[in-house]
Amino acid sequence: ASFAEAQKLGLNFVEGSIQHIDTFWSNGIRYFNVLGPNHEVIEFCQIM
Repeated sequence: ASFAEAQKLGLNFVEGSIQHIDTFWSNGIRYFNVLGPNHEVIEFCQIM
């Protein structure tokens, strides 16, 4: 839901899609990064 909303808002994505890391936490994480107004990287993360 957050990724779709970020797309609707026209945010600038770093990777362009949701990324996965299976070795974090018990069941992994999903995340995506966008560029902020000063080109800082902002991460949205979901623990699975």
